[in-house]
Amino acid sequence: MKFRFDFLFPCHYLYLLSVLFFISNSSIYGKTYFVNSVNGNDNNSGLSPSSAWKTIAKVNSYRFAGGDTISFKSGLRFSGAFLKLNSDYLTLNSFGIGERPVLDGLGKRNCVTMDSRSNIKFQDLKFVNGFPRDVELNGCFNITFDSCNVDSCAGTNIFNQNIYSGQGSNLIIRYSTISYAGQSTGGGHGIYIDGTGSTLLEFDTLISNKNDNIRIGYGYTGPFYTDKLIVRYCIIKYAGDENISDDGSRNSQFYYNVFENDTAGWSVNISLFEQNGYCPSRNEYYNNTFIIHDYGKDNAGFYIHTSDSIANIKIFNNIFYLAYPGRGWALFVEKQDLKDWQINYNLYYSKDGSRKHLWELNGYAISSLVNWKKLGFDKNGLFKDPLFENYKEGNYSLLMNSPAARKGKPNGTTRDIRGISVPETNPDIGAFQSQVQN
Repeated sequence: MKFRFDFLFPCHYLYLLSVLFFISNSSIYGKTYFVNSVNGNDNNSGLSPSSAWKTIAKVNSYRFAGGDTISFKSGLRFSGAFLKLNSDYLTLNSFGIGERPVLDGLGKRNCVTMDSRSNIKFQDLKFVNGFPRDVELNGCFNITFDSCNVDSCAGTNIFNQNIYSGQGSNLIIRYSTISYAGQSTGGGHGIYIDGTGSTLLEFDTLISNKNDNIRIGYGYTGPFYTDKLIVRYCIIKYAGDENISDDGSRNSQFYYNVFENDTAGWSVNISLFEQNGYCPSRNEYYNNTFIIHDYGKDNAGFYIHTSDSIANIKIFNNIFYLAYPGRGWALFVEKQDLKDWQINYNLYYSKDGSRKHLWELNGYAISSLVNWKKLGFDKNGLFKDPLFENYKEGNYSLLMNSPAARKGKPNGTTRDIRGISVPETNPDIGAFQSQVQN
């Protein structure tokens, strides 16, 4: 039998394969351009540390080729213009010894603004003092931030919106710290994800952003849902209002994270609500550890605002730890039909042993886990002290004899927040797998 090669590989497929081959090998053939804000000169070639360019303006004006790298001198600060790349398939990183290079917006401009760019990687860089944003991505695809610091902007540290198709943006933010947005203004979003898809946040620390650490919207101009977001292995704490504020995610997963709300005022961990007909749906929240502080402000692990449309939510294998006696809630529901929600295998605890402030459902406090179970939730739930290794020092790992050990539902993941193996059956509840094996 003779195969028709042209049928299996039409000409346009061969062209696509050749492009993919070029992309996959572009890093081998790409050039590296160096930037030094102290000893550089824009008349240099930029092709070695001794002949480095000086300014971001020079970087913006140059037409790079796919696979090129732009390397900023460690320990130096770069300002004077915001970075606005005009090429795709680029890596931006650092060279030399010292702290991460700083791209500084000086409180006057964004540090980075990119429109319709793709396949850009930022590595070991710091972005500060952007106005109104540190990083603004408009309709960009396949953007990665690896081991970066993004903080102290006037409004939003990283703003990612898809203003074109509402389809996947493939933004990855990993091993990065996103902090202190809006501390001097009325703004303050750590990461604002707006109508994009296939976003991954992992191994990040999001801390002390003035409004929320993560804002998830339903599309700035579309509108489109924020689809297939994954948030995992992150420390998310001390937002001024909500650690996560969400009115637009769907088909998303949040797992093996530590959430801790601010101790000074009204501040919840995850806020779900409906706006203009858009709301979270078909999401999973599992194996997270929620530390809930409360000064009489109705703070909560989950705060579900007035809506009848937030649907098909799964909440399982989480620890809800109320740190103040008789205050705060694991789940506070203003108005919502939870019949299609799956809530099970969670562990609840209030530091004073009280169960009266764990669940608020449509204006009624549920006084015990027994009554909560009668409503159809947490058939396998527990009310016990999880036995953290050192709560006072913020170590929420589990002691070997924790009641959370081996009490969880299989979740399909292989590692916990520290990289410890998770058994296929009977994982621990919470973000930290104890080292007790089945």
